[in-house]
Amino acid sequence: MGKAPKGSKKKPRRHNPVRVPDSHLGHGVQLAEQTSSKGGQVIPVLDKLDSPEVEDRRWACAAVSSLIQNDASTRRLLQAKGVVDKLITRLSDTDEDVVAEATGSLRNLAVDGGYDMCAHMFNKNILAPLKSFVPK
Repeated sequence: MGKAPKGSKKKPRRHNPVRVPDSHLGHGVQLAEQTSSKGGQVIPVLDKLDSPEVEDRRWACAAVSSLIQNDASTRRLLQAKGVVDKLITRLSDTDEDVVAEATGSLRNLAVDGGYDMCAHMFNKNILAPLKSFVPK
């Protein structure tokens, strides 16, 4: 009698024990606006990212970083409002403090958002402005 063929022994991908999954939250901008405790604070911050004043832009980049900490619904709301595009454009700002704050906010978005957020940033061509920071 022959032996039964064995299935492949692929190991399942190990989950990240530190990251809190977003699966308990619903999807969509409407639901993110309802569940976010900081929904009213998002629009003024996004408007200040395009301000002509350097201090306003620096403050807005720092505010984005603090708004997304440990709040997945606010992060999704900011992402739906186009915060990634605005922060990527701040990477080519004339002021170094604005660039540093924008880089920190994008880093926090990447850490909290996981692989999907990193792929979204790559699709938005984040590497082009980042190349100027890496000396040859």
